[in-house]
Amino acid sequence: MSDKDMKCWRKWLSPLELTLLVINAVCFGGLVVLLALGSGNGPLVLLTIATGLSLTAGLIGALVASRRRLRGD
Repeated sequence: MSDKDMKCWRKWLSPLELTLLVINAVCFGGLVVLLALGSGNGPLVLLTIATGLSLTAGLIGALVASRRRLRGD
């Protein structure tokens, strides 16, 4: 495995990145609850969408990195 490939999965599977991913998931869940309770307005909807997109990107990066690590690519 080359150094470039190792840096790729180490970046996404580092303890800091995984911790930030968990924090992002908690924030996204809270925002969805606020929207479900009906106390949401325009800015809350945009913040929920942005947080959801960030969470999705982080999850995809972590999944791809873990798959590369398991396959040895």
